[in-house]
Amino acid sequence: MVDLHNVGTFNADTRFKADYLNELEKIVIKKLVNSNIVVSRIMTNLLPFTQKIELLGKMLKQLLILLKK
Repeated sequence: MVDLHNVGTFNADTRFKADYLNELEKIVIKKLVNSNIVVSRIMTNLLPFTQKIELLGKMLKQLLILLKK
């Protein structure tokens, strides 16, 4: 976030810009490539969230089936 502000393309006094997420993604990838974080560690941290999303997706599919009847 500090890097985004220091670059000058994203000022604190402006509203959300359309390209903000793309720029943030580039910075995160750049930082992760230069770090020694193991991918398995990242996936371990993401596992609980992906499981919740998967369950939510199944529930929504069942709801759609019930609504179509």
